[in-house]
Amino acid sequence: MLIIKIKREEQIKEKKRILKRKKLSENNLIERVNFKVGNDIHTLVNLPVSCWENEEILRLLKIYKGRIIVPDNIALEEKIKDYLFDIKPYCKRAILSAFIKYMGNDFNIYKTVCIADSSFQITQEYADVAKFARNLVILTENNIKTQSFSDYCYLKLGTVVSIKDKVKSSEWDIYLNLDDIFDDGRATVKFREKEAILLPDPDYFICNKEISEIISYGIPVKTACAAFEAKKQEEINWAFKSNKVKSINFNFT
Repeated sequence: MLIIKIKREEQIKEKKRILKRKKLSENNLIERVNFKVGNDIHTLVNLPVSCWENEEILRLLKIYKGRIIVPDNIALEEKIKDYLFDIKPYCKRAILSAFIKYMGNDFNIYKTVCIADSSFQITQEYADVAKFARNLVILTENNIKTQSFSDYCYLKLGTVVSIKDKVKSSEWDIYLNLDDIFDDGRATVKFREKEAILLPDPDYFICNKEISEIISYGIPVKTACAAFEAKKQEEINWAFKSNKVKSINFNFT
């Protein structure tokens, strides 16, 4: 993972003062530090805006594409939006976990669960939903990955998983929209005639010492937890477990 920070003007002036007797170059103004989280090495780069087009920075952008996070900086985010880490897959896992905890044994009441997720990825959280739902409809592209998930759910869990590109409102009892997640991680869910806002499972945003250090660089909490997986991705266990789950309340609108 690469963290990019923009230096404050006073930091730049101080650096220039220290280097005034040396040959001053862009590389003198760019600070690069490697740090370790778990067993992985990551990089923090601190630079002034004037060095943004530096050859070394452009090289790092290409190397770390999709694995770059920055502090709250709208201008910077817009400039490198195509290179930034996407936190939505992690937020989806947190929302699915909250959904399962809220529903508990009430999955028996609602026959068909429909989830809109055009960028579907197989996760343990999806497998957990399939364990409890009688019928699961996922609105996404039908491909080898989705077909494999559907086959495993039917053979191992006895759950019918249908992959569709659209569905009528009369064809579902619960509709969870993962294609339209709010900036704070919330998602919309519908129970027949009721609509609610589902908050992500807070267990996915508990910060350990290492993630707290990432946050100290100015990185938003949700971004830091997603990028460094505060809640690690579990290996899918297709064996059925009928464990009782605690509930998380919805905020009905």
